[in-house]
Amino acid sequence: MSFDWNKFIELSERIMEKANSEEEFRTVVSRSYYGAFKQANDQYKKETFDDPKMSVHNVVIMYFQKHDKMLYRSIGLWLGRLKDKRVTSDYKAAILITKKDACESLDRAKSIVNKIVQIDN
Repeated sequence: MSFDWNKFIELSERIMEKANSEEEFRTVVSRSYYGAFKQANDQYKKETFDDPKMSVHNVVIMYFQKHDKMLYRSIGLWLGRLKDKRVTSDYKAAILITKKDACESLDRAKSIVNKIVQIDN
């Protein structure tokens, strides 16, 4: 059985219940992004039969952003913004990541996943 990427989002929810430190906020931002991204990536591979090895994040985000359907474009928009916040969180120590940033990232990730579920319905 393969790993359920939604577990990253569930982990982020559990961390947020008690989070009060920047390292916890940064973890929530990062795991929330990966929970949403990996589900978007799975949807991308299911639709295109493509499995890019380089720049996979940009390929998947652009696929959704450039799609004909508005639902896909909204996924791409929010996934791109979530990625930007994840990069800041993971690589830019001088920039403060707050509880608000973590909450927004978690909410965006859940919204993205909900939109991906709508694709199959």
